[in-house]
Amino acid sequence: MPHGVKRKYQHTYKQRKKTIEEELWLIEKMEYTIDEMNRRLSSYVEKYNFIRPHYSLGYKTPADMLNKM
Repeated sequence: MPHGVKRKYQHTYKQRKKTIEEELWLIEKMEYTIDEMNRRLSSYVEKYNFIRPHYSLGYKTPADMLNKM
């Protein structure tokens, strides 16, 4: 489980991870090795949580919101 994710959010985290994997596959539409997929998935999650602003969070990143808690 990633740093800072509390146990009560574990189900949400697993569900989101599955969704991200599916979205990434649909975008890329290619078969990758596990190592390559893990590298791409890590990059996507990094951008999603630390770089990409989210409209529903007032154009802040999830990391920004977590740091406010």
